[in-house]
Amino acid sequence: MAIVQEKAMCVLWFFETKSVITTQRRFRTTYKKDPPSNNSIRCWLTQFQETGSVLHRKGAGRPSTSQENVDRIQETFTRSPRNVCQEHCVQHPCALP
Repeated sequence: MAIVQEKAMCVLWFFETKSVITTQRRFRTTYKKDPPSNNSIRCWLTQFQETGSVLHRKGAGRPSTSQENVDRIQETFTRSPRNVCQEHCVQHPCALP
């Protein structure tokens, strides 16, 4: 896996030479290790053209939970925990033996 500086240099070399092969050769001579694949270089190029960056895209991750929703759910369970649990089990049956 290439670090950000290596990715950036690959994009720069590709813009200079318009050749993936030449980019891979420059990478090998500069960093003394196996060059990234053709697909990797093209992905970094596309990413740079779309976002202006070669940094790893942040994933969506876990959705945030608002304090308002937490309070609303806690209030519902506090008022009638038995009814809420029964309704939940009916709507989302568990696979019990």
